[in-house]
Amino acid sequence: MIETSVHPLLLKKAMTLGDLEAYLRTWSSLHKYNEEHREEGKDVVEELLERMRGRGWGEGEKVEAAWEVGMVMGKKKM
Repeated sequence: MIETSVHPLLLKKAMTLGDLEAYLRTWSSLHKYNEEHREEGKDVVEELLERMRGRGWGEGEKVEAAWEVGMVMGKKKM
């Protein structure tokens, strides 16, 4: 029998734009996306940061990043 439950988990962290950029660049899915869309121009992180700067975010200013986390856990039957 499989039981499921949903307990939303939202992680939050205050980061500078540089911290946010460094964190986003650790995502393997981002690297794959950029490889597939490189001919279209800048990478997606550069575009995001340019938009944030254009809306007044300063380099040393902290932004609050938040993301949901999901887990799948199992227990071996005895």
